[in-house]
Amino acid sequence: MVEATASVLAPGFVARPCVRFARSGASCRPHDGGPGPRTGRTRRLALGVGLGLGLLAPASAARAQAAPAASEAREPAPLPPRPMGEAYAVPRAGSEDEALIESVGDAGWDPFEPVNRVFLLLNRGIDFVLLDPLSRAYGWAVPDPAKLAIRRMFLNLNSPSILANDLLQLDLRDAGVTTLRFAINSTLGFGGLLDPMAESGWPGHRSDFGQTLHLVGLEPGPYFVIPLLGPTTARDGVGTLVDGFLRPQAWLLGPAERLLLSTTDGLTLREENLRGIEALRESSVDYYTALRDAYLMNREGELRREDARRAARPPLCESVRRQLGAAP
Repeated sequence: MVEATASVLAPGFVARPCVRFARSGASCRPHDGGPGPRTGRTRRLALGVGLGLGLLAPASAARAQAAPAASEAREPAPLPPRPMGEAYAVPRAGSEDEALIESVGDAGWDPFEPVNRVFLLLNRGIDFVLLDPLSRAYGWAVPDPAKLAIRRMFLNLNSPSILANDLLQLDLRDAGVTTLRFAINSTLGFGGLLDPMAESGWPGHRSDFGQTLHLVGLEPGPYFVIPLLGPTTARDGVGTLVDGFLRPQAWLLGPAERLLLSTTDGLTLREENLRGIEALRESSVDYYTALRDAYLMNREGELRREDARRAARPPLCESVRRQLGAAP
């Protein structure tokens, strides 16, 4: 490389003295034994420059090779080319929460959204004027143990409806537990204010007609907002009506007593969830969408937990032995 550089640069430097000698009238003839003084000095300068370029060239080439490697280390590798019309596959964590969110997104059918938004505004007005002040007053006046006892009483009153749905679901085991709980809690538990059965290892469970329809494969259907009652779906709305007729107060009390009892039940339930409702209302950009998604996700989670509970429970004979304290 040094010799090639010198061969390129040397003729130029040799020709310039010849031009100067020609202008001055002197002859420009080569020396016999070697280069003249100016030509020799020019060649030495050319050799020095070529040697310097030759020494610098390997370092420049090394830096040029290292630069792409550094850029590749800093920048992520580009995605491979994808076929037209196909999207890149995004990795998923595969958690239960993501599966629940995906299922809710698929089932969140809301064809009546304009009407539902009007009913939601109506419900929010009723909440602001009536229900929120009553809920706060109830939460301030009633101590927590009393609120818990009142909730247990209303859950105990719902036992006949739970029993009917256990039988409709052909779950004789849950039906037996519900019957036993209702008998013991209504007597020894002072009408359900206490829950001695749960303390003995026989906790309650949720069962409604919407869950019964879910078990036979009925989809939730469209989403609704009902005045005074709030969000629901077509399947759960029908389930709420059927469950209302299955409760004993529906055919033992008059209309005024039923309204008072239902209002008290709803008030206690609302006070229990008041903080969550307010947090959702304050943190959401679109309260309607946030409330709809929260309701659908909560309802789907309830159904999945009940399915998991049934699948994970031990056989009935083993459960009885455990509760009686017998050795397995």
